[in-house]
Amino acid sequence: MPEDDEVKKKLWLEIAINLLKQGRNVNEVINLTKESKVVKIEDLLPHFNEKIKIEDFKDEICESLKGYSQEIERLKRQMESYSSNAEQLKNELRTIKSRCVEIDASNKCEECMKSLFNEEFYIFPCMHGFHRECLLAAVKLQPASDRDKIDKIETCIKELDGMRQRLQQKKKAASTKENTGGFFAGWSLFGTGR
Repeated sequence: MPEDDEVKKKLWLEIAINLLKQGRNVNEVINLTKESKVVKIEDLLPHFNEKIKIEDFKDEICESLKGYSQEIERLKRQMESYSSNAEQLKNELRTIKSRCVEIDASNKCEECMKSLFNEEFYIFPCMHGFHRECLLAAVKLQPASDRDKIDKIETCIKELDGMRQRLQQKKKAASTKENTGGFFAGWSLFGTGR
């Protein structure tokens, strides 16, 4: 209903402006706008004429400023909270990026019980390890109600595979570029024996 509030505000503001133009008492107009609950004193300020004294609406100005001050403080606390959360997330990401796990060569897949090192595998923080395909197969055996989760996992795996392929292509392109020899590729450092 925001449109209704905007229409209400326009109507109340028009009423207040007309009352001011008729020379009505400022306090009467201010009380009328307080009654509306949509028009604020700052909406009326541009419409006051120069004959109106600030003493007539000083309390309303102070009240309005106090409200803005409280809103600013609330927003400041909210920003501090967001900054704190962002910093905490950055720290957690740094920790995750630098985390490593030592795996014994005898570790086996919890699903098929074969050596983990035969295929691509995942190690969880609890130190349980699974081959990628074994883990996918186990997840697919879950109830049909979890199908959307399974689809999401498969999508993430496809994205990971795509990223791996692009990374390998970049590495291959970089090593090919290094092996071409660059500018000096056609020159022999020890002469050609001519």
